[in-house]
Amino acid sequence: MMQEGTMKGVLMLILVAVTATPTYAGSMASGGDAGLLVWFFIGFLALFIVSQLIPGIVLTIGVLRGLFSRNEARKGATRPNDHVM
Repeated sequence: MMQEGTMKGVLMLILVAVTATPTYAGSMASGGDAGLLVWFFIGFLALFIVSQLIPGIVLTIGVLRGLFSRNEARKGATRPNDHVM
């Protein structure tokens, strides 16, 4: 059988564990104070998204220029077989 001191120790440990859990849960419920690592992670994601947008925008501008300048370039150009009769 357990000694009285050991039983009190186990009960005290259970009591502390049960009362500490809601305290930790309550302190995290506010959520207003994000840590420094969270802000670094958000900044890294934003940098990644912007770095992917820049080539996409440049490519889109190139395609639009190619579509709209092609007709102007063909006006003065001859076909490859114009010299053959």
